[in-house]
Amino acid sequence: MHMAFKVLFIGLVCSLAIALKAGAAEQPSSLTRTNMANGKKMSLYLVSGTVSAVGAEKTKLQDLPLEQAPLFTSDEIVRYDIGSHAFLLTKEAYEKVARLKVPTDGRAFVVSVGDRRVYSGAFWSVFSSVPWYGITIVQPRGKGRQELRIEPASTGQKDPRNDPEILAIMKSRK
Repeated sequence: MHMAFKVLFIGLVCSLAIALKAGAAEQPSSLTRTNMANGKKMSLYLVSGTVSAVGAEKTKLQDLPLEQAPLFTSDEIVRYDIGSHAFLLTKEAYEKVARLKVPTDGRAFVVSVGDRRVYSGAFWSVFSSVPWYGITIVQPRGKGRQELRIEPASTGQKDPRNDPEILAIMKSRK
């Protein structure tokens, strides 16, 4: 089995186990809060057009064309574990992620805080055999809402998932 696939598969299994153990209970009061300190939201935008994940990785972050509206924002994150970067979305946001068309070479996204683009990554299918070493969210499969996880890049570079503004926003999503 390809090493990248093993890592993704293990991450998916661990995320599912955590979600089942936690019971995936929603807390409605957390659904409408943004970071009280700065009023900004974290947003995840899909890269628009035909830019592949690999193509997005080779393009300057500011030059990537984004969809007009985010796929989801921090307002739609019910729970976020800062240590593992595992998160649970509202039912509506989760369904949008589950319905995504993810090709075998991934579906690129950009995470931003307010207007500032922080990092790019890709949704990836567990069935893909194409190697990918960037930041990844494995597209969920199966019935029911599952916890998702933003997997780190395996490039040895500084981890942008730990951006201070993102972590401040996500602290309210425990």
